[in-house]
Amino acid sequence: MRSKTESRNSSKIGVVPIKVGERRLGALVLLDPSQQFDTTDNRLVSAAATQIGLAVDRDRLRKESTEAEILRRTDQLRAALLNAVSHDLRTPLAAIMASAGSLRQQDVAWTEEERQSFAQAIEEEAEHLNRLVA
Repeated sequence: MRSKTESRNSSKIGVVPIKVGERRLGALVLLDPSQQFDTTDNRLVSAAATQIGLAVDRDRLRKESTEAEILRRTDQLRAALLNAVSHDLRTPLAAIMASAGSLRQQDVAWTEEERQSFAQAIEEEAEHLNRLVA
């Protein structure tokens, strides 16, 4: 890492970039009116800036990981909800289809009471579907 030392108003200022790889996150600015920054100081500050950059990047990665986990759980909940809704819709549809299919059978002589029972089942299940989607 490159650091820069300047003298302003008889104070020494050290500026060290905080980077992760080539991505610049900010800068560490040091002000010391009493002394000049030497090579050892610059190395120490550069190491601190590197550690700060890594900590910031770890925090960013943790947040991204948390967001990815939230999205994964949201997708799981959405799939579970769709499965439940699909099941709730299929059950009355199956009853409607079975009753309608029975009524259409021409090789069976249904009594009036049986035909009314099939028609009632169709009507009740259609009302049930209507309540589900309303």
